[in-house]
Amino acid sequence: MAPSTTTVPTWQGELVAQRDVLNSRVAAARSAGASADALRTALLEMGPGADHLARTMGDPAAFAAVVPVLVDAVSAVVVRRAWHESSADRWALLGVVPFLPRAMGRSPKVTVDVVVQGAGRVARGADLGEWGRRFCAADAHLDDDDALRAAAAVAAWRSGFVRLRGAALAAAGSLPDAALVRLLDLARAVDESLAAGGAGGGAGERSGAGGADGAGGAGGAVGADSAGSETSGAAGTPGAGAAVPGSRVSGHGTDSPRDVLARSAADPFWWPGAPAAGRTGQVGGFRGSGGPWVGVPFVLGTVEAATPTWRVAADDQVWVVVADVHGTAVLRESAERSTSTVELDNLLAAVRPDPALVDAVAPHLGAQDTVTGAGTTSAGMVLVSRATSYRLDLVRTGAGEDRARAASHHVPQDQP
Repeated sequence: MAPSTTTVPTWQGELVAQRDVLNSRVAAARSAGASADALRTALLEMGPGADHLARTMGDPAAFAAVVPVLVDAVSAVVVRRAWHESSADRWALLGVVPFLPRAMGRSPKVTVDVVVQGAGRVARGADLGEWGRRFCAADAHLDDDDALRAAAAVAAWRSGFVRLRGAALAAAGSLPDAALVRLLDLARAVDESLAAGGAGGGAGERSGAGGADGAGGAGGAVGADSAGSETSGAAGTPGAGAAVPGSRVSGHGTDSPRDVLARSAADPFWWPGAPAAGRTGQVGGFRGSGGPWVGVPFVLGTVEAATPTWRVAADDQVWVVVADVHGTAVLRESAERSTSTVELDNLLAAVRPDPALVDAVAPHLGAQDTVTGAGTTSAGMVLVSRATSYRLDLVRTGAGEDRARAASHHVPQDQP
């Protein structure tokens, strides 16, 4: 049989073929303030990713319909003067959109909106490169736009966006197992746990979402951590960070994605390969080194919430720390009012770490220091402040193992 003579469309070819339609869109962008040089540069940079998308879509007519959507999206970013190397919007268009052929063939405008808006949010609270990689890996298993949105939330949570935990657990219930395995990196988590005894490192890869054919590893170019917002720091979770040496790791296997999610819902710090006991990570830090504080923080106690939450005093303010196995967030408790000096003094005066709790966590801290505050969750995770440290320690006492093991095999609708 003779080989097919169908020509794969190219980005440049479609720009020429559709110039009568596209010229008016580019003119509108220029009228809105975009320079001709900036637009030209951005459209040229979109070329390699768009060509990859054309090849993987395999339908010239479908790709032709995608081109105006991409031109509009690129133009909008240029108009906002957001087309630069540290831009999450640019990264989303170059490094994620081209690797979602099924979604782009189905609903290009919805897909671009979900990816660009999601990247902007994820960049402030999670590992953007890992989010894009997981999201793209699930594309073939997402049947509609609702599934696409649910996948974006699940991938964000798995990549460290802890404040999406409740929404992600709820959204996961609507997704097929094949998508969940990829969004949650479960195959990788189990393989790494077996290979390294569960105490080993994270994903390591920092390439763009599309791998070797991607846009130059764009995922590593966008910084995300900032004071007062989410910081990606999932201690001990394969694919998201390394365990602390000497921590004890859960030996439980994984039956299915829904079993993993149910156990994680019951114990927010359980995950295949995550440490079952020991110091699992640190939160915060000195502002001059990228942390949120200029003064040493003090843990005041825990807060009743669906996702583990603690109150912390630092810099004459009260903060909240939110954490689970995949990530942490440090946020000001109230942006509208400041804590008075008298109120803060009273809160600090009331801090009396439980001696038994201090004795339980002390062997895991790895430094001789005075514990100034400690708050423990029902899952057995303790947040600890020390007299000479700008960082807070997360120490796992192991109390959550029974809760995780006893979790039923369904995903609770845990709301944020």
